[in-house]
Amino acid sequence: MAGVIFNLLDGDKTKINHYETNENGQILIENLKQGKYYLQEVKTQDKYYELKDEIEIELNWNEEKEIIVENE
Repeated sequence: MAGVIFNLLDGDKTKINHYETNENGQILIENLKQGKYYLQEVKTQDKYYELKDEIEIELNWNEEKEIIVENE
């Protein structure tokens, strides 16, 4: 789903940046250091519910992660 906006927060939950999903419903976030991050949905499409909980992401050295977010 395109046009969904997420904030990327650091481990202290300070906003680092925001990202918008592309036409395939994907975002790509690169070049993060190891540590804890959170994704926070801030805008979704009509007829969908905005996620209330942040998504916690723990990155280790040289690790790539794929996070799938589903919504009703």
